[in-house]
Amino acid sequence: MSWCLWAVSAAVAGGWEFQALPAEALFATPVADTRSPLSEVVLRFDPESTPGLGPGQAIDATLAAELRLLEARQPGWALQVSLAASAHMGFEADAELTFGLRTFDGWFALPVDLLWGPWSARFGWVHVSAHYADGIRNADVLPEERGSYSREALVALVSRTIGVGRVYGGGHYNIHAVHEEAPWMLQLGTEVEGPGRAAPYGAVDLKFHQEHAWAGTLAGQVGLRCTGDAGRFRLAAVVYAGKDDTGKYLGRDERYLGLLLGFDTTGLLRSR
Repeated sequence: MSWCLWAVSAAVAGGWEFQALPAEALFATPVADTRSPLSEVVLRFDPESTPGLGPGQAIDATLAAELRLLEARQPGWALQVSLAASAHMGFEADAELTFGLRTFDGWFALPVDLLWGPWSARFGWVHVSAHYADGIRNADVLPEERGSYSREALVALVSRTIGVGRVYGGGHYNIHAVHEEAPWMLQLGTEVEGPGRAAPYGAVDLKFHQEHAWAGTLAGQVGLRCTGDAGRFRLAAVVYAGKDDTGKYLGRDERYLGLLLGFDTTGLLRSR
């Protein structure tokens, strides 16, 4: 306890100001990253029908929340500690207007965000545990059972605001995994959005997984975002091409177009 009091006293003496449960995020979560903790629903139209299922349609749904716990500031700098969690669910068409739950990924993260001038960064620990559903183990038309899937990774992303957009880059390193794989993933992307509460936006996210021999995966969005006091709404066309990054489907070739509806309360700083 004495060490904690000493650390707080030293921080206050150093000119830091503290705030509990800050309203705004220091780091804007990449919107095109399919693994971001952003609540959204994507209706997918696969140009190549899934074998045995026919329609070639699917729905991806994410329920997510990010709680900003503590913020510390001094002139020119800000630091924020948060807790984030998300549930990524994949549904595939079994018949007309019938979508069975095929995979469920639970994500938990402890991010630490920094902001200095036009730069921001996110560092943290992420855990993911993926599961099958709806009798998938007995479905011949879907991927084979891979057994348990669980991973933990250290993540780092650095972002630079440039005019009405930004660029970011970084990646993650797996520190623990069931079914050990090559640990590195590199990521980079860019976002552009207009000013005001309602404006068009575009975003592109690229990933390169070492376990896939560095094959690239592209995810993009073009649409409209509306920002209010309660959060941000997005309506966009999406495109995805490359290896799937969903837990149980990891590594499966995916190519689809889609329609996205999203709502979140993270990453609002640049939109105000």
